[in-house]
Amino acid sequence: MSGRACAPFSCRAAIAMRAAPFGFTLVELAISIVVITLLIGTLLVPLATQVEQRKTSETRKTLDEIREALLGFALANGHLPCADMTTTGAGTPNDGQEDVDGVGVCVTNEGNLPWVTLSTGASDTWGNRYRYRVHGQFAQRGVANPPFNLATTSTLQ
Repeated sequence: MSGRACAPFSCRAAIAMRAAPFGFTLVELAISIVVITLLIGTLLVPLATQVEQRKTSETRKTLDEIREALLGFALANGHLPCADMTTTGAGTPNDGQEDVDGVGVCVTNEGNLPWVTLSTGASDTWGNRYRYRVHGQFAQRGVANPPFNLATTSTLQ
């Protein structure tokens, strides 16, 4: 010892304090990361649910707009629009326009929604195109008694 005498316990404590590392151990660091991850996870789950609910409500709103546009089109023109083709053939596929041949007959009764014709959205909030099917009788053009007028009572789906 260097000139000073110290009690055995106090010397050991002083040496131990000088040798003790400062900061976190790996175990403490791992535990703190787990706790932070759990906290962030509990915050993100409700956020993801809110995003999903918002997408669902926006899609329902767009479907209501499509329904109103179809009814307005039917009342203005006396028929429903034809579907937009999804494959190549006569006309341009997936252009949002109803596909009609030269004499006014639908090229196809099932395909994508003619969103340009109806001035509505083309796809839902998940990026899926709206599908559309029309019975040929309701899409006939130039008939003497159109299937739709202001007195039509029916449940369209």
